[in-house]
Amino acid sequence: MRSGKSRDEARGKTGATGGSAIKIADKSQITEETMHDQLEERLKTLETEFENGKKVLAELEAREAAIRSSMLRISGAIQVLREFIPAAGPVEVREESHSGAVAAN
Repeated sequence: MRSGKSRDEARGKTGATGGSAIKIADKSQITEETMHDQLEERLKTLETEFENGKKVLAELEAREAAIRSSMLRISGAIQVLREFIPAAGPVEVREESHSGAVAAN
């Protein structure tokens, strides 16, 4: 095969611009398109997950605000009761007798 032709040319292939090179280019193009499609799909999935995460976070923040408000009201009520109890001192219970007089215990 020393006629100046390469093995591929001798087999009917025409070198770098021949049929096999086009097939390889087609495969790489298909691979690039497939990869691009996969990246686009992944991007859409991540964007959806991100939006869902933002919604959940907003709901949690609203719930946190409601809980903080409730805790503030409860804290105020506790403070009022703590201040009221020592100021009143021990509570005396008196019973009324049948005659209407009040008897101390």
